[in-house]
Amino acid sequence: MKRRLPIIILLVIMLFALISCTPKMKKGEAEELAANIIFNDLTVEYTGDEFEITFEGTLVDASTYHYFYNGKNQETPFKFKNVGNYSVKLIIENPNYNTYEKKIVFSIKQATPKITAPVASAIEYGQFLSDSELTCGVADVEGTFAWANPEIKPEIEKAREEGYEVLFTPDDKLNYKTVSIKIKFEVEP
Repeated sequence: MKRRLPIIILLVIMLFALISCTPKMKKGEAEELAANIIFNDLTVEYTGDEFEITFEGTLVDASTYHYFYNGKNQETPFKFKNVGNYSVKLIIENPNYNTYEKKIVFSIKQATPKITAPVASAIEYGQFLSDSELTCGVADVEGTFAWANPEIKPEIEKAREEGYEVLFTPDDKLNYKTVSIKIKFEVEP
């Protein structure tokens, strides 16, 4: 029994030395780590490509990070394509099991289609806007041009000087905005 006591004491001393020599993240270093992290482009416009949350910053050696989204956990960033707000949790853990957690809201906003306005055919006074045909309109996405208020009977001067509202409605209404423009045309007396 006497012989075991010195061995136990020696083991305790070695364990204490090992613990005191192991670098540990001090209180506040997790917050300091967070201060060094910069997230890139958390709001982007839809392009049809996939986007992922990325960050820059100094990580403690051998730190690992995990992304959590919609009940899933992975070590690589999640990729998002369609318009929406996505709430992702990032957890960074260093070798000493100190962790930093950050909830990130990543947004993809609707894109505005690029359009070339259509031409409106002339109509006679008293006809409806719907009687004026819209032709030659072009957009960089599939969709349709239509009068915003087709039941209006346009005024001669307003049609010629101000124009009336035409909407371009994209087929992909989730990812693209509807565009409003005014088209001038002739209303014959």
